[in-house]
Amino acid sequence: MHEVRDRGLDALDWQRRLATRASSRESWRHRTAQLIDEARVGKAEVWKLLSEFTFWIGFTARRPHVAQRDLLGDLLAEFARLVKSVESIDEEADRRQESSVLVALDQAIGLQEAAGTPVTDLLLAKAGYLRSSGTMAERLATMRAAVASAVPGDPAWARAMVTLCAYQVAISRYDDAIKTARELGGTTSDRKYRCAMLAHEGVAHFTAFHDHRLAQQRFVEVIQDYGSAAAGDSEIGHWVAMAYHYLARLMDLDRRHRTALDLYFKGKEIAESSRQDVISDAFVHLRVAETLVAARLFDTARTHLDVAQALVIRRSDRSSARVQVELGYAKLDAAMGRFAEATRRVKQARQRSGKVAFWRGELLCTGYLLALAIQQKAWWRLPWLAGLLLGSAFFGELRRNNLTRLILKAPLALRAVLRQMSSRPSARDPAGERITTCPCDLHGLTTGATAASMPPQ
Repeated sequence: MHEVRDRGLDALDWQRRLATRASSRESWRHRTAQLIDEARVGKAEVWKLLSEFTFWIGFTARRPHVAQRDLLGDLLAEFARLVKSVESIDEEADRRQESSVLVALDQAIGLQEAAGTPVTDLLLAKAGYLRSSGTMAERLATMRAAVASAVPGDPAWARAMVTLCAYQVAISRYDDAIKTARELGGTTSDRKYRCAMLAHEGVAHFTAFHDHRLAQQRFVEVIQDYGSAAAGDSEIGHWVAMAYHYLARLMDLDRRHRTALDLYFKGKEIAESSRQDVISDAFVHLRVAETLVAARLFDTARTHLDVAQALVIRRSDRSSARVQVELGYAKLDAAMGRFAEATRRVKQARQRSGKVAFWRGELLCTGYLLALAIQQKAWWRLPWLAGLLLGSAFFGELRRNNLTRLILKAPLALRAVLRQMSSRPSARDPAGERITTCPCDLHGLTTGATAASMPPQ
């Protein structure tokens, strides 16, 4: 009798546990649906919502039995999207929540793996979030894990390859970036990601001074083949805007100032309409300012530099942007004949580049110092500059890339810098390219790239 009573108590206890578990599952479902709705509506303050997601994913990871697969996938997808959206919102907030968000990302990846569903987007979100705290090796490893987690040729794999390629350019791994872009183009059958391949391969060729003619071909192909689709697809808008921006930089090197400005502002317009921060406003204003300096419109150029500096100070991606804005001011000073101030700014920018491991920026600054020394005929500085370049060969940008190729391209790069810093007007601007003002909203005018603005094929 005693045994039967104990069994009855055990049965009652088990029934209570089942009821509690059912209640917990219902509570989990209700709260999860709430969070998903809040994320999709987008009215909640983003850092508060991220904090709530972080807590709830931790709760779910500790009690996986309450999770329901149909909502878990949506919860983790919204979390990945939310993390991506805050990559560059607030540096202080990023530092405060950094540890808990990274823990939640790892928990989310574990939940997704346990459910047997792909983790590619969560790994990409983690790679993006590591922007402010992770090392280069950690970010690369996370991106490579994202690529490995997806089926080659699938959209998720293509997104991971695009992210990896863009980061390889950012850290000066240009040859790797070109290989990644070509593998992407050779594997995916999605026409959309062919656009990404063309844009990123072009940027790698341009940035490394590999082959500017090939880079131009890639950018023109993107604009002609995908320009009409930019308005309907924000990712394509991203790559088309990128193509316009870098094509403008190529035109600037050829002193085609009017064409360059038209292309810069067209790229900015597409980036804004596609809701993508592809080319930040800071970089657009910086490059426009450099074109105006080359055209000797100094006051107008300073307006754009001041806007670029204000934007950079407010943003969290300060590492390379801040260095390059400082170099923009140095170009302006040199073009106005203020060589001592220009040299001071470049040295300051070079120090900042070293602190943030922006090796391409460090090499660029050394090139600027060389250009300034040549302009001032300060030949006694050359041994010191040679020492800096030698250091770069062992520890910096030259070590990361093809040393012979970069040395062979150095005269081209130096000539471009000298031209931008020149304090003497040029009489060699191409016909129809001379400008007397800036065609932008800041100066009361508007512009847009037309077929006539495009470079010849």
